[in-house]
Amino acid sequence: MKGLIEKNYGTYVSAVTGRREGHCLRIVLFLIFSAICAVFAKTSIYSSYSVLVTSITILTGFTFTALFSDHTMADVGLPCPKDENDRTDLARLGVLGENFKCRSSYFIALSIIGAVLMTIASLELTSPKLFSDALAEFWPTFTELLGFNSKAYLLMILDLISTVMILIVIFIYLECLYTFYRMSETILSIVNLRRAYIRHSENRA
Repeated sequence: MKGLIEKNYGTYVSAVTGRREGHCLRIVLFLIFSAICAVFAKTSIYSSYSVLVTSITILTGFTFTALFSDHTMADVGLPCPKDENDRTDLARLGVLGENFKCRSSYFIALSIIGAVLMTIASLELTSPKLFSDALAEFWPTFTELLGFNSKAYLLMILDLISTVMILIVIFIYLECLYTFYRMSETILSIVNLRRAYIRHSENRA
Protein backbone atom coordinates (compact mmCIF):
# COMPACT_ATOMS: atom_id res chain seq x y z
CA MET A 1 0.00 0.00 0.00
CA LYS A 2 2.90 2.34 0.75
CA GLY A 3 4.17 1.86 -2.81
CA LEU A 4 0.73 2.61 -4.26
CA ILE A 5 0.50 5.81 -2.19
CA GLU A 6 3.93 6.97 -3.33
CA LYS A 7 3.18 6.22 -6.99
CA ASN A 8 -0.23 7.89 -6.83
CA TYR A 9 1.03 11.11 -5.27
CA GLY A 10 4.04 11.01 -7.57
CA THR A 11 1.67 11.56 -10.51
CA TYR A 12 0.50 14.93 -9.20
CA VAL A 13 3.06 16.99 -11.08
CA SER A 14 2.34 20.19 -13.01
CA ALA A 15 2.76 19.64 -16.76
CA VAL A 16 3.79 23.28 -17.17
CA THR A 17 6.28 23.85 -14.33
CA GLY A 18 7.19 20.25 -13.46
CA ARG A 19 6.61 20.97 -9.78
CA ARG A 20 4.82 18.49 -7.52
CA GLU A 21 1.45 19.51 -6.18
CA GLY A 22 1.01 20.05 -2.45
CA HIS A 23 -1.63 17.93 -0.72
CA CYS A 24 -0.85 18.47 2.96
CA LEU A 25 -3.53 21.12 3.45
CA ARG A 26 -6.19 19.02 1.70
CA ILE A 27 -5.32 15.94 3.76
CA VAL A 28 -5.43 17.95 6.99
CA LEU A 29 -8.84 19.38 6.03
CA PHE A 30 -10.09 15.87 5.20
CA LEU A 31 -8.90 14.66 8.62
CA ILE A 32 -10.56 17.59 10.42
CA PHE A 33 -13.85 17.01 8.57
CA SER A 34 -13.65 13.27 9.27
CA ALA A 35 -13.03 13.93 12.97
CA ILE A 36 -16.01 16.29 13.14
CA CYS A 37 -18.24 13.66 11.52
CA ALA A 38 -16.90 10.94 13.83
CA VAL A 39 -17.59 13.00 16.96
CA PHE A 40 -20.81 14.85 16.14
CA ALA A 41 -22.53 12.67 13.52
CA LYS A 42 -21.72 9.18 14.77
CA THR A 43 -25.32 7.92 14.86
CA SER A 44 -26.19 9.13 11.36
CA ILE A 45 -22.93 7.75 9.95
CA TYR A 46 -23.89 4.25 11.12
CA SER A 47 -27.07 4.38 9.05
CA SER A 48 -25.15 5.72 6.03
CA TYR A 49 -22.59 2.91 5.73
CA SER A 50 -24.63 1.02 3.14
CA VAL A 51 -24.91 4.15 0.98
CA LEU A 52 -21.16 4.81 1.27
CA VAL A 53 -20.29 1.22 0.34
CA THR A 54 -22.67 1.31 -2.63
CA SER A 55 -21.23 4.57 -3.97
CA ILE A 56 -17.64 3.34 -3.63
CA THR A 57 -18.41 0.05 -5.40
CA ILE A 58 -20.11 1.94 -8.25
CA LEU A 59 -17.07 4.18 -8.69
CA THR A 60 -14.83 1.10 -8.58
CA GLY A 61 -16.93 -0.44 -11.36
CA PHE A 62 -16.47 2.66 -13.49
CA THR A 63 -12.72 2.48 -12.86
CA PHE A 64 -12.53 -1.16 -13.94
CA THR A 65 -14.44 -0.30 -17.11
CA ALA A 66 -12.09 2.58 -17.89
CA LEU A 67 -9.02 0.42 -17.25
CA PHE A 68 -10.08 -2.03 -19.95
CA SER A 69 -11.05 0.65 -22.46
CA ASP A 70 -8.90 1.76 -25.40
CA HIS A 71 -8.37 5.20 -23.89
CA THR A 72 -6.09 3.88 -21.16
CA MET A 73 -3.70 2.80 -23.92
CA ALA A 74 -3.16 6.51 -24.41
CA ASP A 75 -0.35 6.50 -26.98
CA VAL A 76 -1.29 3.26 -28.77
CA GLY A 77 -3.03 3.05 -32.15
CA LEU A 78 -2.21 6.58 -33.24
CA PRO A 79 -0.58 7.67 -36.52
CA CYS A 80 3.21 7.94 -36.55
CA PRO A 81 4.56 11.32 -35.43
CA LYS A 82 5.60 13.69 -38.23
CA ASP A 83 7.17 16.54 -36.28
CA GLU A 84 8.33 17.62 -32.84
CA ASN A 85 4.81 18.65 -31.78
CA ASP A 86 3.55 15.14 -32.51
CA ARG A 87 6.37 13.57 -30.52
CA THR A 88 5.63 15.93 -27.61
CA ASP A 89 1.94 14.99 -27.73
CA LEU A 90 2.76 11.27 -27.75
CA ALA A 91 5.10 11.69 -24.79
CA ARG A 92 2.41 13.58 -22.94
CA LEU A 93 -0.14 10.85 -23.73
CA GLY A 94 2.26 8.24 -22.39
CA VAL A 95 2.62 10.15 -19.12
CA LEU A 96 -1.14 10.59 -18.81
CA GLY A 97 -1.70 6.88 -19.43
CA GLU A 98 0.79 5.92 -16.70
CA ASN A 99 -0.76 8.46 -14.33
CA PHE A 100 -4.20 6.98 -14.88
CA LYS A 101 -2.96 3.45 -14.18
CA CYS A 102 -1.16 4.52 -10.97
CA ARG A 103 -4.20 6.43 -9.73
CA SER A 104 -6.51 3.56 -10.64
CA SER A 105 -4.39 1.05 -8.71
CA TYR A 106 -4.40 3.34 -5.67
CA PHE A 107 -8.13 3.99 -5.95
CA ILE A 108 -9.09 0.33 -6.29
CA ALA A 109 -6.94 -0.71 -3.31
CA LEU A 110 -8.27 2.16 -1.21
CA SER A 111 -11.90 1.50 -2.15
CA ILE A 112 -11.58 -2.20 -1.24
CA ILE A 113 -10.09 -1.30 2.16
CA GLY A 114 -12.83 1.28 2.70
CA ALA A 115 -15.61 -1.13 1.72
CA VAL A 116 -14.25 -3.82 4.07
CA LEU A 117 -13.95 -1.38 7.00
CA MET A 118 -17.44 0.00 6.38
CA THR A 119 -18.90 -3.49 6.25
CA ILE A 120 -17.16 -4.46 9.51
CA ALA A 121 -18.21 -1.22 11.21
CA SER A 122 -21.84 -1.71 10.21
CA LEU A 123 -22.05 -5.20 11.75
CA GLU A 124 -23.89 -5.62 15.04
CA LEU A 125 -21.62 -8.00 16.92
CA THR A 126 -23.11 -10.13 19.69
CA SER A 127 -21.55 -12.68 22.00
CA PRO A 128 -22.90 -16.20 22.59
CA LYS A 129 -25.21 -16.53 25.62
CA LEU A 130 -22.84 -18.95 27.37
CA PHE A 131 -20.01 -16.42 27.15
CA SER A 132 -22.26 -13.54 28.27
CA ASP A 133 -23.44 -15.45 31.34
CA ALA A 134 -19.89 -16.38 32.31
CA LEU A 135 -18.72 -12.79 31.89
CA ALA A 136 -21.64 -11.48 33.99
CA GLU A 137 -20.58 -13.73 36.88
CA PHE A 138 -16.87 -13.00 36.54
CA TRP A 139 -17.06 -9.23 36.02
CA PRO A 140 -17.92 -8.12 39.62
CA THR A 141 -14.97 -10.12 40.97
CA PHE A 142 -12.67 -8.65 38.33
CA THR A 143 -13.87 -5.12 39.15
CA GLU A 144 -13.23 -5.63 42.89
CA LEU A 145 -9.68 -6.84 42.21
CA LEU A 146 -8.90 -3.74 40.15
CA GLY A 147 -10.47 -1.42 42.70
CA PHE A 148 -12.44 0.67 40.17
CA ASN A 149 -15.33 0.30 37.78
CA SER A 150 -13.52 -1.27 34.84
CA LYS A 151 -16.79 -1.57 32.89
CA ALA A 152 -16.97 2.21 32.49
CA TYR A 153 -13.38 2.31 31.20
CA LEU A 154 -14.08 -0.58 28.85
CA LEU A 155 -17.07 1.27 27.42
CA MET A 156 -14.92 4.38 26.96
CA ILE A 157 -12.30 2.37 25.10
CA LEU A 158 -14.91 0.77 22.84
CA ASP A 159 -16.43 4.18 22.15
CA LEU A 160 -12.99 5.57 21.29
CA ILE A 161 -12.32 2.66 18.92
CA SER A 162 -15.69 3.24 17.26
CA THR A 163 -14.94 6.96 16.83
CA VAL A 164 -11.51 6.28 15.33
CA MET A 165 -13.03 3.71 12.97
CA ILE A 166 -15.56 6.26 11.72
CA LEU A 167 -12.80 8.84 11.26
CA ILE A 168 -10.77 6.40 9.16
CA VAL A 169 -13.79 5.35 7.10
CA ILE A 170 -14.83 8.93 6.33
CA PHE A 171 -11.26 9.91 5.44
CA ILE A 172 -10.92 6.94 3.07
CA TYR A 173 -14.25 7.81 1.48
CA LEU A 174 -13.18 11.43 0.88
CA GLU A 175 -9.82 10.29 -0.47
CA CYS A 176 -11.60 7.90 -2.86
CA LEU A 177 -13.81 10.70 -4.14
CA TYR A 178 -10.83 13.00 -4.68
CA THR A 179 -8.80 10.30 -6.44
CA PHE A 180 -11.75 9.42 -8.67
CA TYR A 181 -12.09 13.11 -9.59
CA ARG A 182 -8.40 13.27 -10.56
CA MET A 183 -8.75 10.03 -12.54
CA SER A 184 -11.72 11.49 -14.44
CA GLU A 185 -9.67 14.61 -15.11
CA THR A 186 -6.85 12.45 -16.49
CA ILE A 187 -9.04 10.36 -18.78
CA LEU A 188 -10.67 13.50 -20.19
CA SER A 189 -7.23 14.94 -20.91
CA ILE A 190 -6.29 11.72 -22.72
CA VAL A 191 -9.46 11.75 -24.82
CA ASN A 192 -9.04 15.41 -25.78
CA LEU A 193 -5.33 15.07 -26.61
CA ARG A 194 -5.90 11.92 -28.69
CA ARG A 195 -8.69 13.65 -30.58
CA ALA A 196 -6.49 16.68 -31.28
CA TYR A 197 -3.59 14.47 -32.39
CA ILE A 198 -5.75 12.46 -34.80
CA ARG A 199 -7.39 15.60 -36.19
CA HIS A 200 -4.00 17.20 -36.73
CA SER A 201 -2.75 14.08 -38.55
CA GLU A 202 -5.83 13.99 -40.79
CA ASN A 203 -5.46 17.66 -41.71
CA ARG A 204 -1.89 17.03 -42.88
CA ALA A 205 -2.83 14.01 -44.98
